[in-house]
Amino acid sequence: TNTRLSVVYLVDGAELRVAAFSSENNTSLCVGDRIPFAQSAIGQVIQSGRPRLIRDVKNSSYVDIEPIKRLGICCYLIVPMLSIYESIGIIAVGDKQMGVLGPQDEETLMMLASGAVIGLENARLYHRERERRVEADQRRRVAESLRDMLTVLNSDRTVDEILEYIALQASQVLDARGSVVFRLENEAFAIQASYGLSANNAVKTNEAMNQQLIRHTLLTRQPVVLSNLTDPVGDSEDLFSNEKLQLLLVNGFRAVLAVPLIVKEEVYGSLALYYNEPREFSTDEIDLAITFCDQAALAVENARLQVQAEEAAVAAERSRLARDLHDAVTQSLFSASLIADIMPRLWDRDQDEARRRLAELRQLTRGAMAEMRTLLLELRPAAITEGRLSEVLRHLTEAINSRTQTAISLKVDGEYSLPPDVQIGLYRITQEALNNIVKHSRAGAATVTLTFDPEQLKLCIEDNGRGFETSNISSEHLGVGIMHERADNIGASFKIYSQLGNGTRINVAWPALP
Repeated sequence: TNTRLSVVYLVDGAELRVAAFSSENNTSLCVGDRIPFAQSAIGQVIQSGRPRLIRDVKNSSYVDIEPIKRLGICCYLIVPMLSIYESIGIIAVGDKQMGVLGPQDEETLMMLASGAVIGLENARLYHRERERRVEADQRRRVAESLRDMLTVLNSDRTVDEILEYIALQASQVLDARGSVVFRLENEAFAIQASYGLSANNAVKTNEAMNQQLIRHTLLTRQPVVLSNLTDPVGDSEDLFSNEKLQLLLVNGFRAVLAVPLIVKEEVYGSLALYYNEPREFSTDEIDLAITFCDQAALAVENARLQVQAEEAAVAAERSRLARDLHDAVTQSLFSASLIADIMPRLWDRDQDEARRRLAELRQLTRGAMAEMRTLLLELRPAAITEGRLSEVLRHLTEAINSRTQTAISLKVDGEYSLPPDVQIGLYRITQEALNNIVKHSRAGAATVTLTFDPEQLKLCIEDNGRGFETSNISSEHLGVGIMHERADNIGASFKIYSQLGNGTRINVAWPALP
């Protein structure tokens, strides 16, 4: 249009913002300047959707004309930029270099406005599509991160390893330079996990953070956002001394997001994320940081539950061993004590009976010793592999003989050393089978036979009890599944034979031949 001034205003909420301008004298307008819709000529053009030519700028009272007056503009043409759905802004020009603004200039400017609208709409669509893709990518990253964290939470990793992984994921998904998981210990804060920070940086960060900010986070149980550490106002001034603030700045931090870590309503610590540049945190980002803290709380609680379960298992095992000790060893020793008490009087009166009682006393003490050895094997399973298999099975059969009416014998043909896992597996299979015989078979006798052939070791456990129909029992009945699994684990074959009234026989062969 060959004018002295051209300017583009875009609608921005309830105001119009200078998006671009060209002028011989640019002292009165700046990109970013804003004017209200009310009492402005531009606002009226936006509302009416029709161009307007102000021929006498000097005597105009509109608020948006004041900076135009200072530019010495006499005639001012305003044309709306209209899309299908809304007004986007205006294009305005002032004073032709030669001649006067008129209908032809208005037509030219309307054509320019239409082209500008298309360009702006395309730019906005591109921007929205890019934002949509960024948001979709962020949601995908968050979903993948949460999925991976669930996998890690359900793994056998230690709580420290899980917290390190959560610190890594939080930093990557929330685009932080680094992160630290603080743990409250004895009124002080210790670093339990970190990512993206050197050991020296992490220690310095702890020194700067653990006094004011983390304590404030935990006291309020709310996230604390510090968007710009280089301009400490409000909360930043309250939460940091100048010395602590400088320590963070020296390490390159410009923004911090800290979220409390609460486990079962109990304050555990905090997750803090650090950024190299000042930034505003969206509600979604803060909520996501809280989600990472929730995952960390799950890891801590799972670790606590695992410790409790292990302690309960240890306590239960101790109780079982105490019962076994009382039921077997204590009763054997009590019976032996009674026999020993009457032995002097019985020897004077009936030596044959005394000799029989001495044999019984010997059997009781041997059985008690065998029971003690068996209990020691339960307390220290590695002891199963310290001797030969025949030796530990002899202790086992003697222990069971001392407390039951079933006569259990052990036969061994040859012997050679076995791999530890094989020896443990065969011992446990024999132990399970003999316990089943004592509890369920009503057998008068049982035999354990070990045959060490050059090519294969054979273990046979058989009894003369009541037996059962093998077709009518599940794999878990009478511990059959457990024994079968133990055999599979050591590469042995496992077969069980039984009939009602004809006892039961278990055959185990290692290694299993094709």
